[in-house]
Amino acid sequence: MFWTALKTREKSGEARGFLIDSLIQIKNGEQNPNFKFQGQNLLYQSGTFFSGFESSAIGGSFTLLKLANNLKVQELACKDIKRAIETHGWTYEAFNDMKYLDHCISEGLRLHPPVSTIDRYTRNDYKIAGTDVVIEKRTPIYISLYGLQEDPKYWEKPEVFDPERFNVEKVTDAYIPFGIGPRMCVGMKAGQLHAKVILSLILHEYEVWQETKDKSVLDN
Repeated sequence: MFWTALKTREKSGEARGFLIDSLIQIKNGEQNPNFKFQGQNLLYQSGTFFSGFESSAIGGSFTLLKLANNLKVQELACKDIKRAIETHGWTYEAFNDMKYLDHCISEGLRLHPPVSTIDRYTRNDYKIAGTDVVIEKRTPIYISLYGLQEDPKYWEKPEVFDPERFNVEKVTDAYIPFGIGPRMCVGMKAGQLHAKVILSLILHEYEVWQETKDKSVLDN
């Protein structure tokens, strides 16, 4: 399906501003001799793009669940969304202006990272500072994000959903739902925008409650 779409678009010369147009531009542009965007390398770019929608959908869903359990926070998020929409309309500028919603999503990703483990290989022997432990070259390293992002060493009351903890200039390096360094997620900005669009469309129109057996909660 990918190759059919690519060949059809190349043959017609039509540009619609979609991902396929960008891939054609990369394919026919100047190539890096060490990694050419041809064949399977080109195909994988579309797979990477679409796989990002799953992780942002999971992150948005868990954030919505947390907001359903924290109605005061949800109310603040709704006010933030409506203020931005009233100011900018349904535009990219509006989504960028939803700062409190950003904090909510970040806190949702802290508690429920869509990718639970980050893996890396050491490029060289590395001695851990202050110890005699040496990690040998090419040793696989696995980092649990659930363990790191709920560690009381780095987070005050880590079990509490508190978006305000992200209302700071610099967030601790213990927060890495998108990875860190030169190999961090290339789709981070797109994934965050996707989650914000979903949540703002829902919360602009509805108040979300978690289902409960306590009818008095629903009545209130």
